[in-house]
Amino acid sequence: MIKLFASDLDGTLLPRSHQFDELIVASIEKIVASGYYFTIATGRDSAMTTLNGLENKIYQICLNGALIKSPQGTILKKELIDKDVLKLILEEFDDLNLEFLTPTKTYTKQSLEAFTQKLRSRPLE
Repeated sequence: MIKLFASDLDGTLLPRSHQFDELIVASIEKIVASGYYFTIATGRDSAMTTLNGLENKIYQICLNGALIKSPQGTILKKELIDKDVLKLILEEFDDLNLEFLTPTKTYTKQSLEAFTQKLRSRPLE
């Protein structure tokens, strides 16, 4: 018997606007009201995810599984990249403008202006 519904966000659950709409929220609320669990599973940080009133109703699997939060906001799992491993990644891929997400911040190897322009130029899926 199915007890848990899980969905990725961008390109799966969310439309091209990358925002929750009334139909999505109502559908998730119906799942939860029926006694089932719902979780989002995303590469985004939870701070980058506006849940339109679902915050205390669903689980959140964020940062590609590195952060898992309960509907009450309790951190159930937090697994950060070891600093020595991160240093090796930065040294090995020095020529790339990598983006690193933490539970509270986003770090990039480029200027804020270049990073913002890159985000704006991405095509909507």
